[in-house]
Amino acid sequence: MSKLPPKNCSRPSPPSEADAPKRRPEDATYEIGYAKPPVATRFKPGQSGNPKGRRVAERRDFRQILMASLEQTVTIVEEGRRRSVTKFEAAFMQIQNQAAKGHLPSIKLLFAVAQLLFGKEFPPAKKMVKLIIEGS
Repeated sequence: MSKLPPKNCSRPSPPSEADAPKRRPEDATYEIGYAKPPVATRFKPGQSGNPKGRRVAERRDFRQILMASLEQTVTIVEEGRRRSVTKFEAAFMQIQNQAAKGHLPSIKLLFAVAQLLFGKEFPPAKKMVKLIIEGS
């Protein structure tokens, strides 16, 4: 709760001439006060109030965000043991497990990834993908 001054209090009087900042004779027509700084201390034309400016925010593109997310670690339980792996490894293990259970989209994805990674060194992938696509 804010404290309000008593109702019988008067406002403080404005500063007297004696309290006013000293002015040079050439500035006699310019009144210094609230929102009226001395001419000598004003910003010059083209000069910013914050010369260094605001910090530029780090710009991250989608690839950087995705990589940072996939590099985070998670804890999994495998054969009763807890193990820490990256999210990418965990996702790829899930695809492998689904493919082993016969999940057709996972099988297609697994062989497509193998073909991309190994190219001609992994010939079964091309034949298997062709069989799977033709078979579905």
